[in-house]
Amino acid sequence: MKKFNFFATIVAGLLFIFSSCSKDEIIKDNPDPDKAVLSFGAVLNDLSGNNSTTKQSFDLPDCADGEPAYVEVVLSGTTAVGSMDAPLIVDLNPTPADFDDDGEEEFFTVESPDLELEPGPYNLEFFAVYDADDNLLWLAPFEGGIFDGWVESLPLEFDLGAGTKKYLDVDVVCYDDRLVNEYGYLFFDLDTSQAIEFCIFGNICDEDGRHAVAEYEVDVWYGNDATGAVLHTNVGNTLQTNDDGDIYSAPVCISLPDKEGEDSYYMEISMDGAVIRSGVITDNDVRDLFDGDDDVEYYHFREGNCGNDDQPDLFDEETSEPGEPETEVVCTSVDFEDLASYSDFTADYYADKGITILAGPDFSDNAMIVREGTCSDNVLHSRDYPYASVLLNFATDVHSISVEAGDYGDDADTIIVTAYSGENGTGEIIVSETQVLGAGESGCLRFDLEAEGIRSVIVDGQSSMEGHNNTMFTDNITFCTRQ
Repeated sequence: MKKFNFFATIVAGLLFIFSSCSKDEIIKDNPDPDKAVLSFGAVLNDLSGNNSTTKQSFDLPDCADGEPAYVEVVLSGTTAVGSMDAPLIVDLNPTPADFDDDGEEEFFTVESPDLELEPGPYNLEFFAVYDADDNLLWLAPFEGGIFDGWVESLPLEFDLGAGTKKYLDVDVVCYDDRLVNEYGYLFFDLDTSQAIEFCIFGNICDEDGRHAVAEYEVDVWYGNDATGAVLHTNVGNTLQTNDDGDIYSAPVCISLPDKEGEDSYYMEISMDGAVIRSGVITDNDVRDLFDGDDDVEYYHFREGNCGNDDQPDLFDEETSEPGEPETEVVCTSVDFEDLASYSDFTADYYADKGITILAGPDFSDNAMIVREGTCSDNVLHSRDYPYASVLLNFATDVHSISVEAGDYGDDADTIIVTAYSGENGTGEIIVSETQVLGAGESGCLRFDLEAEGIRSVIVDGQSSMEGHNNTMFTDNITFCTRQ
């Protein structure tokens, strides 16, 4: 799941849609009746008058100045057209006109022999509009970004019939590189910079020094800390077993944007929900691992009693201070799958694991129920209260927690997870994270909070439809302590 911040200021008038007629017509005098011809036609519409309660509004910048000149397109399916590295470029008609008498000028792509295609099913994977100076003006968002629910995100499925010409609808929004992570693409998909590769491999060692392949996850931000643009989230390796019964794993290799000048990337490597390495590396650190033009040596970390250091030594290790007893990170998970009946759950059902779960600080009795959900078979749901606040109290301080929250799909939901220094949501707010689940999306969002001294967490949902807050559910809680 990709993470993103919710924009609190409500400004709908700055969002635009780039769309087209959508129709098929038989082509007269078609030189190849076995082929289909694809075109993109578009009109720029202002949505400032849209008052739909099922859509969240955001503080967005104005569209960049510039006249649409051409589009970049990537198609997959019966015939592959373009790629993210080399998309197909199609010019737009420089003279828009109101072709359908609706009061709005429409742009149409000119005919392109590259869009005379074999009939069959296709997916539109990428669509962007540029001006004559190669400035990106509008972009069709990909699924998973903040614009889901506002517009129809890519990929867009469609069919082409033999001997027909199709005008395809495409929704785009104004592009701003400050929000590059919010469109559903990877950072460098939309950036003109090159990408360099960084590979990671890990071992974990027991108290006797015996090595085993580590299972781990990597999170990466562009910049010097976790406030930068998210590049990769929860990228993990896969443990496999060979014919001899030995466990092995390929390194995790990730692409990083390589712009002009020095680039910095903040990384966290986690095992069992606990961060074991963190810090900033630069593009020069990555290049130091290059072995010629083709081979890339990997960064090798060793966790536990391995007897030797990471190679190279790039990151901080989460260990105790010299002279102090070594600390152990213990992580506990609650997924509600152990309940024999949905009605078995009580607030202190998992008290022996160090957690009590309540329906907010005002309802300390059995105000929660476990029901069937979309995160897994059993998810936590409030019992008939018109809100979705879930309170997690921990028996001791925790330093990291991950939790999933979701909805059943009718409305759009803003979900806020906040960690506090005291029990029952009291004391200081230590860390908070907000994500949005768009209208029509029934799924789960993952929240990962890390800070010292967390004693309680509140998961709160705010629906775009009045009275629907209690449709939110909570699942898959993992919290870690130092012992």
